[in-house]
Amino acid sequence: MSTQNTEPESSTRPSGDPGIFIAVSRGRAAAVLSEDGEWTVRGFPAGDRKVDVTFRTAYEDKGFEAKVPRWLFAEVKGPAESLEDAIRRFPNAARALTPIFDVALNAAVEDLELHFAFDATLERTERAFFQNFLPDGQPTLRQTRPVKAPLLSALTDSIGRSPDSVRLHRAAAHYQQALRFWGLGDETRAVGQLWMGVEALTPVAKRAQFEKTGTSKSAELAEALGVTLKELDSTLRRRLILGDDQHCYKTVTDVSNGFEHGYMPLDALRTLAREVRDPAATYLRRAILDLSNVPTAPRNEMLASPYDSPLIGFPLTKYLRGTISGSGDLAAPGQRYPLVEWRTDIRSLRKTDDGRHDVQWNEKITPKMGPQMQMTKISIELWSADKHTGTRATMKRADVEREGAVHEVTGALQLDGRPDGAPPDLDAEDQ
Repeated sequence: MSTQNTEPESSTRPSGDPGIFIAVSRGRAAAVLSEDGEWTVRGFPAGDRKVDVTFRTAYEDKGFEAKVPRWLFAEVKGPAESLEDAIRRFPNAARALTPIFDVALNAAVEDLELHFAFDATLERTERAFFQNFLPDGQPTLRQTRPVKAPLLSALTDSIGRSPDSVRLHRAAAHYQQALRFWGLGDETRAVGQLWMGVEALTPVAKRAQFEKTGTSKSAELAEALGVTLKELDSTLRRRLILGDDQHCYKTVTDVSNGFEHGYMPLDALRTLAREVRDPAATYLRRAILDLSNVPTAPRNEMLASPYDSPLIGFPLTKYLRGTISGSGDLAAPGQRYPLVEWRTDIRSLRKTDDGRHDVQWNEKITPKMGPQMQMTKISIELWSADKHTGTRATMKRADVEREGAVHEVTGALQLDGRPDGAPPDLDAEDQ
């Protein structure tokens, strides 16, 4: 298995194989390749055959100065017995590589779904074709992180060379699942996935300690570490995987056991999980890199900014805050509650010389409430997962048009998407 980020060559079909097939999957990702960029892994196992897997980011022209990054595409090309055989095996090969993005770049990749597949055998005049209908939806504001393909290759090659490659890859997959549960309220499930990653790495840490101490049996290693045999696995998890952080280790195990065995109230679990999720994720990711023996230079880069902080890439969540002023019924006639209708329109998107995207958009806010009520002191916050991005827009001088009980407020926001995905503070401009 080899990795590269150049134009992929055609796969070679072994003698006697029925044909060469291509299957393309897609999904959303916080990691974005450049418009002409790609990352290829050659000879990746897909069942009993090997295939080439190439990742690209699809961009869409929406009439802005820059194209909008939409989907992460994974093209899998190789030999298969039939189209159905390719449909069965090829998408799993693509999915198996996506945890590399999550660990190397600390950027979440959502599950890839098969989009289409077809027979690409050149000498044939009739070729089977399959397509899965996937709704496109509208582009949404989201934070992204540029892909640095050499980092992906460094981690992939290191895991591939390891005698513990299966367990390292399993730990990476659990880290990926943890990032998928990074949203507010899902901290318990995120910590559960992190703990499973720790368990997957335990035998890998044990092998590393065998080599370091010159021992070959668990009892000998326990003696060398100054612990009992019963304490060996917990010691390895705490010291080598969770940064020798006793508080983190105990809290993670409490959350995992309390959730699995059901003896702890859910609100107590969430409180503990919220406290320990971030440090546990940092420790697990570092342990995956260290136990994979990633070379020093790419390892250090992966652990430095911006990659030291997870980027989830969920659509940016916007929270509106305001004050309802006035006397009388809060809700408009025919409504049970006061509410706000809210629409976002992207005005412009341009790409800067350093690969960042500058976005400007309008927020159209229409409060619907009682005849004597007004919405004042309106502000908007942008959040990514459960993290405040640092962006807060205050509509200080927005004009209000009164139409019966309806007020219409239009403001403009500007987002400067830095490589680490953290936009600056801003104020809204009035229209």
